[in-house]
Amino acid sequence: MLATSGEATGPQDLPHGPQWAHEIKWDGVRLLADVRKGQVVLRTRSGRDVSAGFPELARLADLAEDVLLDGEAVAFVNGEPSFTHVVHRVHAGTGRRARADPQTGVRTHPVTFVAFDLLRLDGLEVTGLPWTDRRAALEDLWFPAGSRTLSPVHEDAASLWS
Repeated sequence: MLATSGEATGPQDLPHGPQWAHEIKWDGVRLLADVRKGQVVLRTRSGRDVSAGFPELARLADLAEDVLLDGEAVAFVNGEPSFTHVVHRVHAGTGRRARADPQTGVRTHPVTFVAFDLLRLDGLEVTGLPWTDRRAALEDLWFPAGSRTLSPVHEDAASLWS
């Protein structure tokens, strides 16, 4: 789940070609969403359960009976991702506290789960499949809802450089 820094000094240094796909950095909190039998457990990279801090993401349980997603909880403020408005939710402790916080809470700054990858589906680990197959399965599984979206994939990384 950790990104690796590179040495790009401009768009000309970015990898390109049909074997590459690019996504933007969302400036949220990276999470694994583990859905089993109608329940969602959200875990950080360190494995800490932070589900209570993101009660609005419980609706991810509607996606499938058994699925593991790699994604990011993102709070949007005026259409822009705001790390400040999401990071405190990791430490909320309870759903009640996450809903009540006037600065970062669910009522004032609900988060969106931005999915990057599909890691398990219906009890089968799919990480051994090519990313393109996993992405296609994720797109087939996904349906629109207010608290979730897919991270757009861009073929041309140079167009994202700024």
